[in-house]
Amino acid sequence: MADETKQTLLRVVRIDSDGLHVGDNQNTNNEVLIDSEAVNVITEAKEPVFPSGPRRSLYTLVALMAGLFAAIALVVVMDMLDTTVRDDEEASMLLEAPVIGRFPLDKGGRH
Repeated sequence: MADETKQTLLRVVRIDSDGLHVGDNQNTNNEVLIDSEAVNVITEAKEPVFPSGPRRSLYTLVALMAGLFAAIALVVVMDMLDTTVRDDEEASMLLEAPVIGRFPLDKGGRH
């Protein structure tokens, strides 16, 4: 009985630690001939129905929430840093003394 072994041609691709293809500087053959019995197909590869990639709707939602949070945080910090005295009661509370006079606010400008 003749020894009939099936052989398969495999292409060997080397990948470095960063996941990048490493090419040879020399023009060497990256193909190896091995016995088919050494290679078993566990499952057949299937073409994906949808393209793989980032979930844009999730990233968009996260970006909107982060922008809203940043805007609210900015408004709160600006309000905390504002030292303007706005009315009589605030001035009285800060000075711990009664207000005895104030300047009228004329919004009309010069006449």
